Amino acid sequence: MTNINNIKKENILKIYSQNLLKEYPEIKNERLICNIEDIFDNIINYDDIKYPHIKLKFKVKLNLNLNTIVYSTTYCSKESRVGDKTSWTCDDAMVISNKKNIYNNQIILSDKKILYYPNRIPKYNIIICGSTYNEDFTGGIFEFSDGTKIKSQKNMCILFNSKESYLIHKIRSGIKKEKIITLY
Repeated sequence: MTNINNIKKENILKIYSQNLLKEYPEIKNERLICNIEDIFDNIINYDDIKYPHIKLKFKVKLNLNLNTIVYSTTYCSKESRVGDKTSWTCDDAMVISNKKNIYNNQIILSDKKILYYPNRIPKYNIIICGSTYNEDFTGGIFEFSDGTKIKSQKNMCILFNSKESYLIHKIRSGIKKEKIITLY
């Protein structure tokens, strides 16, 4: 296992996630990269998603039984423009100085840093793509810590365990549209 005490701050979440995947390979197996129709019964197109009036109905055939594990859901629409990028991140969390276990909802990353969830820890994320790589934008590639890279296509969904960190490369041209659904 890699010693994350010697890693630069910007890479600490990547190393944490790589170690997590080694220890719990089932997390990688939970990933689902598919079409919007493969996840939802009542949505067939990105443009059909109108917040807050949408009620999600998950497909029964998913390997994850989302209907029983989800207690609440948050939604976020995002438009990324030229120059926008995301460094290594875990949604709803922040990397802060380790204060000797004074916080709930924390994961120790090193002697000096923790991954802290100020509210609650999400279970899964779903990113619903509203634009297509090389047609609507360039750059903006989604990357998991194991090196898996995804070029968005409109109506593509990326479902993954929220414990996994990821980054989004810099947008070089155009606008990248996404809807992000976090499941708790």
